[in-house]
Amino acid sequence: MDELLNEGKATVQVLKSLDKWYGVTYKEDKPVVVAAIQSLKDSGLYPEKLWEEK
Repeated sequence: MDELLNEGKATVQVLKSLDKWYGVTYKEDKPVVVAAIQSLKDSGLYPEKLWEEK
């Protein structure tokens, strides 16, 4: 992305969000993220089949 920006071939818009960001940097992070995503599914904020093609 940096290269495209520097060459003027792309632009980036940064969006603000109040939602919590989850990332998996270390294998120990995975259970926390899996639980957070499941909670979002259970509450109806995320679809049950998040990555299913339609």
